[in-house]
Amino acid sequence: MYVAFVELDVFSGLSIFYPYTSTSAPVHPLPPPTTLLGAIAYPYMRQYQVEDVEGGSAAAKFLDYIVYAVAGCKGYVITRDVERVYQAIYQRKERWKEEFKDLWYTIAVRGIVKYLEDKLYTLYLSKNPDVLKYAYGITRIGRKEGLVVVKSVTIKQLNEVLVHASYNTSFETLFYTPATIVECEDATAVKVRMHKLAKANFTHTTKLEVEEYYIPRGFIPMRCRLLADGALISVKDLYIAIPKRVIK
Repeated sequence: MYVAFVELDVFSGLSIFYPYTSTSAPVHPLPPPTTLLGAIAYPYMRQYQVEDVEGGSAAAKFLDYIVYAVAGCKGYVITRDVERVYQAIYQRKERWKEEFKDLWYTIAVRGIVKYLEDKLYTLYLSKNPDVLKYAYGITRIGRKEGLVVVKSVTIKQLNEVLVHASYNTSFETLFYTPATIVECEDATAVKVRMHKLAKANFTHTTKLEVEEYYIPRGFIPMRCRLLADGALISVKDLYIAIPKRVIK
């Protein structure tokens, strides 16, 4: 098993919407696992011109390689911004003519997340180190406007970064973590539901699979203790808790 730790610069903030909600609805503070999988799958699909399959996203292919994905940051602020939106493609074809160009655009209020020092960290686990090299090609997170630049990628064998930790080990982390493997102090963390790495979440369905995570509150790391189903790794002096089930 291998890990890829990716450091990203985020230029204009990210907007990762909750499924089946208005695009002006609140956004996820950090990219969910499904979004992270799409981010690393995109450079592969672009290189080999892989198209989405009927009934779902071609990114689901990466579920065969990536077993876990998580994100973290030093701090975040959730705000809203106003965007100009091209809407002609959603109108009747007779309005695609030049004489109707005043109707081609509108404005929309978007939820947006901005990160302290414009830094975002992601971590991927895979049995195939060659797949992790596509992390160098990550150019966006979520929407196409969510542009990012890869500052560094660190790929290591899992046994190089595993920390000797037992049940009830205390630690601090900047990364969201499944609530099944840790308990975190309420003053430093909040529970949210996000979509996990599951095939159903890359298909056209209304039955999405979610998991409950602890996520840091704003600008402080979460203070947590490890449960029996969790393992702990350390990369660049940052601690990340991962489920034992994904590394067996």
